[in-house]
Amino acid sequence: MWIASNAYDDLPWVNKLVNYVQHIPRDEKAPKVVGICFGHQIIGRAYNAKVSKSARGWEVRKIKIQKLLVIACAKLQEYNKLMPSTSS
Repeated sequence: MWIASNAYDDLPWVNKLVNYVQHIPRDEKAPKVVGICFGHQIIGRAYNAKVSKSARGWEVRKIKIQKLLVIACAKLQEYNKLMPSTSS
């Protein structure tokens, strides 16, 4: 999906979306939230991260989704190795 808006715009629908994301539970039992492109900007703004316009303008990259999933799974495995075990 292509969205010609920015997460830092002060638009009613953007503000409503940010507010919605702010109310998603963040404890470890809550579902994980992932955002790509506009979505990660909205999540960042909802969690008070700095979200601003890039000095380089719009950036677009085409990548096969299968490759993206392989990369994401590898990163998740690395992350899980760093986390302490919660099992007894």
